[in-house]
Amino acid sequence: MRPRDLLYGLSRPPVLAGAAAQAAVLGAYVARADAPSGTVLVAGLCGGAVAGSLVDRPSDGWVEGAFASALGYLAFAVGFLGYGVYLAFTLGTGLVLRQTVLFVTALSVWALPAYAVLGAVAASAVGHVIAAARRRVSR
Repeated sequence: MRPRDLLYGLSRPPVLAGAAAQAAVLGAYVARADAPSGTVLVAGLCGGAVAGSLVDRPSDGWVEGAFASALGYLAFAVGFLGYGVYLAFTLGTGLVLRQTVLFVTALSVWALPAYAVLGAVAASAVGHVIAAARRRVSR
């Protein structure tokens, strides 16, 4: 795959919409301290489901969903790192920055591949359900 193809895949509207939804849901999850621990995996389905609902062909959903979930997580991680840098400079301590980097790195080890797989599954499922509904309506 050429870099140009990858950039084209990441700039498609379903991917961007799914990534925005994924980043927003993950941000809301982190902002809520009493959220159950399993909801972070459920948040991984959000970007793929949004991307899968916007694709034209259901067979494209798994690619769009994986891209959307991974890109949404990366957007969340960059925003969270930016917030950690802001807190480190505001509080004048490097401990906050080290803890933020450690948190994002530890989360990225399992979250990035898991979100790509969950996004692909969610997008494929949603895309096929929408395609079946369209076939049923068109009959």
